[in-house]
Amino acid sequence: MISNTRNKKVAVCATAFLLLGCGSSGTGVYVTGTVTFDGNPVETGQIAFEPQQVGVMAVAMIVNGSYQLPRERPLTPGRYLVRITADRSTGKMLDSNPRSQEDQPAEEMEQFIPEKYNLRSQLYVDVDTTRDKHDFILTSN
Repeated sequence: MISNTRNKKVAVCATAFLLLGCGSSGTGVYVTGTVTFDGNPVETGQIAFEPQQVGVMAVAMIVNGSYQLPRERPLTPGRYLVRITADRSTGKMLDSNPRSQEDQPAEEMEQFIPEKYNLRSQLYVDVDTTRDKHDFILTSN
């Protein structure tokens, strides 16, 4: 009778351990930080973290030089490739807005962050539970 009760306790503990994700509960990292380009905060843009091992890609908006990944999507500790994009006006007007069905003039926008930070990114970060702030200082050179 005692061994049967003991077996039930072991089974309950093992089930709880599996339901908690084998000890992975609470290991997500809520990453925040700043992004500057040539010494100025990036006004609006996007930052993406692509896992290099295990994990899920996460994307956040950059607003007034700051970003914060969604709290419901924390990063798994590990190495991430980072891609940063941002558009700005060229000061020119287009005859019509290519993103709209309306035939009205629109400002021409350009991607001003160099490819080494997005298409051909060379930015990597190691995310761990002891560091949740990652700042990026980008330059045109």
